[in-house]
Amino acid sequence: MAREWDDVLAQVRALDGFEHFLAAVPYPELVPPPAAAGPVVVVNASAYGCHALIVDPGSEHARVVDLPDASLAAIVENANVVQRVQATGFRPVRGLEREWDRRALLDVLDWLWDVIAAPVLTELGHTGPPGAGDEWPRLWWCPTGALTLLPIHAAGHHPRLGTVIRNADSVLDRVVSSYTPTLAALARSRQLTQPGRIRQLTVGMPATPGLPPLPAVPAELEVLANYFPPGAGNHQLTESRATRDAALTAIAAHSWVHLACHAGQEHADPARSGFALWDGALTISDLAGLATQRRDLAFLSACQTASGGVRHLDEAIHLSAAMQFLGYRHVIATMWTIADSPAPQVAADIYRSLTQGGTPDPSRSAEALHQAIHSLRRTVPTNPLLWAPYLHLGP
Repeated sequence: MAREWDDVLAQVRALDGFEHFLAAVPYPELVPPPAAAGPVVVVNASAYGCHALIVDPGSEHARVVDLPDASLAAIVENANVVQRVQATGFRPVRGLEREWDRRALLDVLDWLWDVIAAPVLTELGHTGPPGAGDEWPRLWWCPTGALTLLPIHAAGHHPRLGTVIRNADSVLDRVVSSYTPTLAALARSRQLTQPGRIRQLTVGMPATPGLPPLPAVPAELEVLANYFPPGAGNHQLTESRATRDAALTAIAAHSWVHLACHAGQEHADPARSGFALWDGALTISDLAGLATQRRDLAFLSACQTASGGVRHLDEAIHLSAAMQFLGYRHVIATMWTIADSPAPQVAADIYRSLTQGGTPDPSRSAEALHQAIHSLRRTVPTNPLLWAPYLHLGP
C-alpha cells in the first residue's frame, strides 16, 4: 500500500500545476517576483517566541524581525477582545456597551502598533508618511494563528477624543496594506490575467426575510448604477430577484461582483458561512460548486466577510478567501459588522478611484480602499469601529 501511495503521488505530481501536491513548495516559487510592489510580512506567534518574517521581492532568504513584546498569551487576549467586538456588532445596545467596544478596540490597535506593526515598519524603513507626490508603499500581511483575528492594517495610536489626527503613528499613515492567507495564494493571484471584458454584477438586499432592514443599501445601489449602468453586461439583483440560484448563475457570468447584504460567519462550521439572500444563505459550500474562472473584483459590502473560524485559525475558511479561491484577483471585505450609513460613501469613493480615466481598473483596488478609509477616518477618527474593519486581499 505504501508503494501504491507513492505511485499515485508520482502520477499526480506529473500533472501540470500539481508538481508540489502534498509537499512543501520551494521558497523561490513563493517569494514575490522582483517587480512586485512590496514585501510580504508573515507574522507568527508561539509559546517559544513571536517573529515577523519579511519576504522581500526577489529575495533569496526572508528577513527575521524579533517581536519580544508580543507574547502568545497577549495575542490571544487581544484576539478575544476583537471577537467580542465582532459578536456585539451594530445591533441595538446600551451606549456604555458601544463605548466599551470603541475604547477596547483603540486599546487593541495601540498594542498592535507598539509590539508588531511599528517594529516591522521600522525594519522596512517606513518611519513616516510618504512625501507629497510620492507613491504610497505597499505591504502584504500574512498573519498566522490567533493573529488572523486582529486588524494589523489599522494598528496605530489613534485619537480618543476630538476630530484631529495629530501624528502618523499608524499603519494607515505609512503604507497601503493588503492581506493574503498564504504566500502560495498570493503567488496564484499574481499569475492570473485579467479578463478582457468587464461584466459587473450587483446584489443588493435592502430588505431580507427574517432579518433587520438595511436602509442604506438603496443609496449603495444608486452608486453602483451610476458607475455601472444596468444593461450592456452589467446587472443588478435585488430583494425577491436575488435568490440563491439566480445569484449563483449571475456570479458565474460576471467578472466583477458587489454584494450589499447581510452576511454571517459560522465559527463552528465555516463552510456554512454565507450571504443572506431572499430565499436563504448563499454559503461557502454553494460558492465552492462554481467553476473556477479568472475574475477581477469581489466587493463584499457585508458583515464579517473576512472573519475566519476560531477552531482552525490557520485555515482561511471565510467568505473573502472563498471568493479569492474562485478566481477573483482582488477582494474587498470586512473583519466585523460594518455600520450601514457610511457604506454608500465608501463604495462611491472606491469606484470613483477604480474608474478614473474612463476604464475600470481593478489593479488599483488596494489603493482605492486605502484612500476611501482615509476619507472616512477623517470624519470619525476616534471610532475605529466604523473604518477599521475594511481590508483588501489580492495582488
